[in-house]
Amino acid sequence: MKKKELYLKALSVMKNWKNYIGKTKLVVVPLRYGAGVKGKVIEALYYNMPIVTTSVGAEGIKDASLVMSIKDNEDDFANEMLNHIIIMIYLVIYQKKLMSIYEKIIV
Repeated sequence: MKKKELYLKALSVMKNWKNYIGKTKLVVVPLRYGAGVKGKVIEALYYNMPIVTTSVGAEGIKDASLVMSIKDNEDDFANEMLNHIIIMIYLVIYQKKLMSIYEKIIV
């Protein structure tokens, strides 16, 4: 079995972050200040990626709380990221279990 590794990339400093879209499982936007709609948040929404951000990161996006997690408290923000990661881990585990069951039925 191949070992999976967790990579964290700072996309805001990357010119061509779209190269990572297929590998990205969670977009984290911990903005504390700024104005207007944030381009990378809109791009992440376009590609249907889960997003954890602050109210500043969601600024200017209608009904933002329906399509992303918005947390302004540091602890809540960290817990929301962990919740997303835990869900992803469970999805991988259950996918493997389902594939195992499927393979037994097909054989």
